[in-house]
Amino acid sequence: MLASFLAVAASVLAGCDAWNVEFVLPATREVRLRPDCSIAIADLAAVTTTLEEGQPLPPDTVIVVADADFDGRATLGTDDVERPSITLHLVPASAEQFAEYTGTHIGELVAVALNGRVVVAPVIQAPIEDGAITLPAGPFGDCVAD
Repeated sequence: MLASFLAVAASVLAGCDAWNVEFVLPATREVRLRPDCSIAIADLAAVTTTLEEGQPLPPDTVIVVADADFDGRATLGTDDVERPSITLHLVPASAEQFAEYTGTHIGELVAVALNGRVVVAPVIQAPIEDGAITLPAGPFGDCVAD
């Protein structure tokens, strides 16, 4: 199938005076998270107040994912609209639990906290089944160890 596609593409391009095809893969870089940075993802279903960036997590917040659930690796890159992002990786057992959690909480808010303070509160759009959580990179700059 690929060979027939390439043959058709070659015949189409043969009629062109000049053509330029460029394949650009997104640049990513594997890094480690510093051990003194505490990351948590919290369920906001029981939270009755509005949480804003920079606020501390309420004391009775249910933590869904905490430090021990991450494997310490992170990937710096860009998200689907080319914004700087960081992808955090869960250990396998936590990835399975998080997939179940996100699958049953679609449309709900969660809070991502760094050192106890909210950095982003996204809506769960779909189950996260691969254990890779992609977030805006900005708040995590001080947590990256090369």
